[in-house]
Amino acid sequence: MWLTMAGYLVPIAIGVSASVAVIALADLKRLQAIFFLNYQSWWQDRVERARVNPKLSVVPAVQGIAVASLLLVCLVFNAPVILMPALLIGITPPWLLVRFDRSRTMALENGLDAFLTALADALTAVPNLAEALQGLCEHMAQPIKDEVVATLAEVRLGRSIDDALTNMAQRLALPGFDAAVGAALLGKRTGGDLPTILRRIAFTAREMSRLEGVIKSKTAEGRGQAWVMGVMPLALILMLELINPEWLAPMWSDPIGWILIGSAAVLEFAAVALIRKIMAVDI
Repeated sequence: MWLTMAGYLVPIAIGVSASVAVIALADLKRLQAIFFLNYQSWWQDRVERARVNPKLSVVPAVQGIAVASLLLVCLVFNAPVILMPALLIGITPPWLLVRFDRSRTMALENGLDAFLTALADALTAVPNLAEALQGLCEHMAQPIKDEVVATLAEVRLGRSIDDALTNMAQRLALPGFDAAVGAALLGKRTGGDLPTILRRIAFTAREMSRLEGVIKSKTAEGRGQAWVMGVMPLALILMLELINPEWLAPMWSDPIGWILIGSAAVLEFAAVALIRKIMAVDI
């Protein structure tokens, strides 16, 4: 009787858990891009945005071959433990790429106020926007220097400075830089006091960066709990397999064990996603 009830209740629990997970991930654009959009296209866009080695574009194909090979070995030799390295191969490359892209974006945000202040000072001496950027290029730090070099390269190829700056703002996708580009283009056309406007935008960007740092420090404990909840089950499973593989053997060979593992994985994933969503505070 208990097995019959479990056969009805467990699928319902899995469905409810999956629905909760989908709702929890509704605002996590990174995971939506990985799971619901074309992975190859997502990877290529990230590689171009992060300005890493273009040869890394072959990583998705290598991932697919490696994961498929491991799954085939798992089915042929009936070794569920191989699923763990397959999962790591599938998750680790996009996680590393997203982490690198985020660190680069954070460096751009941290250097935005200094760049805008230096640009305002350069425009005070050189009214021409392209010449001011050219004069700053040699004295700027990475990664903002790469973006300015790419913008000036577009200008040398015949694109107008307005279009080149607009394209740069679209690549960076930073609110402060969007406002600065809009002010620069407007001042260029109407003849306003552009250096003063850029200094005010730089001050606003600096204050936003400071507030984001305060919020991140306040929510660090919650993010740490999400990491612990995500890693602890895998660590416990690995430890139990090393101590005595027979303890978890029924979980790998019995259909009820498969259902329990699937339910636990969905609930764990939903819990981590909910914690990350709650901790993601926007200014």
